Amino acid sequence: MRVFLGFLVMGVLQAATPPSEKGGNQEVHLTHLQRLTTRGDNAEAYFSWDGTRLTYQSMREGFAGDQIFVLDLKTGEEQMISTGKGRTTCSYFLPGDSLVLFSSTHETLGDQKLQGGHYDPELHAYVWPLYNYDIYVRNLRTGELKKLFGSPGYDAEATVGKDGRIVFTSTFEGDMELYILDPPYNRPPRRVTHQVGYDGGAFFTDDGRYLVYRGWHPTDSAEIAEYRSLLKKGLMKGVPLQLFVYDLVQDTFWQVTHNQAVNFAPYPFHNEKRIIFSSSLGDPRMRTFHLWVVNFDGTGLQRVTSAATFNAFPMFSPDGKKLVWASNRFNPDRHLSDIVLADWKETTEGEVK
Repeated sequence: MRVFLGFLVMGVLQAATPPSEKGGNQEVHLTHLQRLTTRGDNAEAYFSWDGTRLTYQSMREGFAGDQIFVLDLKTGEEQMISTGKGRTTCSYFLPGDSLVLFSSTHETLGDQKLQGGHYDPELHAYVWPLYNYDIYVRNLRTGELKKLFGSPGYDAEATVGKDGRIVFTSTFEGDMELYILDPPYNRPPRRVTHQVGYDGGAFFTDDGRYLVYRGWHPTDSAEIAEYRSLLKKGLMKGVPLQLFVYDLVQDTFWQVTHNQAVNFAPYPFHNEKRIIFSSSLGDPRMRTFHLWVVNFDGTGLQRVTSAATFNAFPMFSPDGKKLVWASNRFNPDRHLSDIVLADWKETTEGEVK
């Protein structure tokens, strides 16, 4: 997921110092902040179902790309569970906490040096390669690594529902759409979205009825043609992203955010129709990303973070009492992010009218 979003944070990571904040600390929802990582560039930390561990990706010296790690929150013990080859992204515990899925290029692209995003002068925009990821599962008890799904293209951004269903983004039918793999994962995935453009970064709600996700659906014919042309080359142009909710029972969806910002990394509150997400809202240059909260219907917008230039990939603990996310607030090198954990406090302060 972070690999695809690289073009979005390019400007953020170039910032040397965080912006000043009027009125001091406005992070009224967050207390007892802890920095959990001190090595490399870290992102996308997600809780195990019992709340005792985190799985996340980290780019560190000696590796060609991000690798997947599991952190024991009680002991602080860290274990790399990916192969150490290629690039990896988007790790998540399956129910039972003995299996962790993630996407990797280690079989398709091996150890070759992979080009990152770059500015295309003809397009006047950043473009980003869509690497040939496949989805794997690591058994933490036996060490076995098994390919769960793969196609000649991008298969990534996978997360898991309470019933074991897996939602992910894939290009295997020619567009960037959401798909669901049903347990025991021995049948082809079923397609969820059908709009031209990108749909990704999806999470199930606790009851499994809804998906919250980010998307971009071009309507201009020239824009659609450009998008499809780049997709055939395995490229994606930097685009604005809005948040959506998909009702899997009614087979319908709606747009939640309607702004000029980049909105991504949505995660649903437990048993509530609210979303916490990351957005460049309030920064016309789109260099600063903060966490926000919004209702499913787009009302009740609240800003959560105020410190640092980059805050993203939030997730609540299973009991809803803690929040984990990626931030560069504690890192002297503002190009790097760490995993941050905090206690969550409910309050109506900070509501945007």
